Amino acid sequence: MIISLLTPEDVDTCIGLGWMMHRESALGPITFDVPKMKQIAHACLNNPDWVCFVAKHEDATVGMIVGFVGQYWFSKERYAMDLALYVHPEFRGSSAAFRLLKEFTTWASQQNIRQIRCGETTRVNPEATAKLYKKMGFEVGGQIFVRPVH
Repeated sequence: MIISLLTPEDVDTCIGLGWMMHRESALGPITFDVPKMKQIAHACLNNPDWVCFVAKHEDATVGMIVGFVGQYWFSKERYAMDLALYVHPEFRGSSAAFRLLKEFTTWASQQNIRQIRCGETTRVNPEATAKLYKKMGFEVGGQIFVRPVH
């Protein structure tokens, strides 16, 4: 398993992984927008406050983590946050998620930030995700509540 930064050649495969994540998640009813995904990929490739790492197994991209650096709403201090951490179902239980998160936290720690904030909002393996974050030194930092609007 090799973890590396996103390259232009990885973009379409990562959009495919994003589509898989979307379909599998609680966010499935929300429109999946490929141009929006391409904008995020462009930011990851060109903006130092954005990043995407990919996990490759035998030249196949099997996972990704996307994140960014932002400011707290009440302060100019900065934090890093993940937007998506996804591993193809066939590679869950491998080292991919751990290694992606490790690479993201290493990157984030070099960005002059106060905290790394990661979450699980998709309801894809929430117990395993929580176990991974706790193993990596994260603590529960709150909750998110969702209510559909019709």
